Amino acid sequence: MPSIIITEDGQERRVSLDRDEFVVGRHYKADVRLKDAKASRQHFRIVRAGAGWKLVDCGSHNGTFVNGAAVRNHELRAGDRIQVGLSVIAFDDASGSAPAPAPAPAVTVRPPAVEAAAPEPVAAVAAVATATAERPAKPASMKTTATAARPRASERYVVAAAKKGVSPLAVVIGLCAALLAGITLYEYSRKPAVDLAVVQAKVEALRSEGARLEDEYTFDEAIAKFDEAAQAARSQKELDSLARELDARGRNAADLKARHAAACDEWDKIRINASRAQAGGPDVPGLLKRANDLMERVKNSKIAWVKELAVVVKELQGRLEKPPMDLFFECRQELAARLRTDKMDEGHFGPAIAWWKSEFLPKVKDADVRTKVGEEIARLNNVAKEAAHRAIVAAESKSRGDGPGHAAAWLEKAVKRFEGSDSEEAIREAIKKYK
Repeated sequence: MPSIIITEDGQERRVSLDRDEFVVGRHYKADVRLKDAKASRQHFRIVRAGAGWKLVDCGSHNGTFVNGAAVRNHELRAGDRIQVGLSVIAFDDASGSAPAPAPAPAVTVRPPAVEAAAPEPVAAVAAVATATAERPAKPASMKTTATAARPRASERYVVAAAKKGVSPLAVVIGLCAALLAGITLYEYSRKPAVDLAVVQAKVEALRSEGARLEDEYTFDEAIAKFDEAAQAARSQKELDSLARELDARGRNAADLKARHAAACDEWDKIRINASRAQAGGPDVPGLLKRANDLMERVKNSKIAWVKELAVVVKELQGRLEKPPMDLFFECRQELAARLRTDKMDEGHFGPAIAWWKSEFLPKVKDADVRTKVGEEIARLNNVAKEAAHRAIVAAESKSRGDGPGHAAAWLEKAVKRFEGSDSEEAIREAIKKYK
């Protein structure tokens, strides 16, 4: 099973990768917790990617290094060394796959069995020794501690390898590989660092775009811009304070989003209740107080419905000052338009009666107005009785023409108009007759 070997404070521990994702960091809730003070709370993740594993940096403050190179995303291979601060984490895939090829294997040349012939390495040593002996001595003017000529470094390596039974060809290949690695490291060190001014300009552009989106109340896009700007700032140590400022700006945008959503929700409730209040619905003083409180919160904003809210506040203030009798006549007129109580075959008489009893009467103390309401309820019951009689006669006609089932279905639709009135029971008895 793949695993990681963590080395901290001179101690090693192995963690098996038995799930599809592991979070490594300093936080106590991390799947693999590090003690290193330079590790972020969530430093990086190790994620299963098909048949292998991938390392993904979580926007860490000090960065993640694999085999000495800083990475954001990296496909892990056996033997990779992950550096986090002073902690070292080795990846072991334990998959049985062939290991990565090592540089230039050493080949041992065994001497032949013939006694008369000299072994090849010995001949090489003799040839090198002969060439060295024939080299002229250094001039006396040069500072040297030895009077005899010394072989070159490459010649010494060849001689030492020959003594150990290593082929000179293998030595040459190893030297070439070391030279190539040195050249590669040198060229990598010459790569120019990212220009600080370029990063700073990018961060400022993202911050301006986030501020514009925040002013337009597109908070999700604004938060994304602030987060992107903070990530870019964290790539430069000189911009650490700016990164923290952008993180705070993103959190502020999230808070504004929540407050804006709450204000919009409150506005929807006030708007709906205000439309009912125009017909004497909910408690007008309480609704007016809620509307004034909301206006105080949003009066300096650019929200589209602020002007509509101001109109509602004005209407509720005028509503609060109306005499009770005027309110009664206005409510009766508006109920007739909304529930069509002036239409015998269309009026919803039951809901109108229920509204007068539950919504209007409990809020009115004037005796004359309460008497008027009682008279209006009696009138609606009388009209409902006549309308119910007509509906039952029409159902009888449908029963003869279309059958009892159609008559019952027609009455079940009509009964909603009479729920809460004195005629409701007559309609329900007629329904039972046809079922």
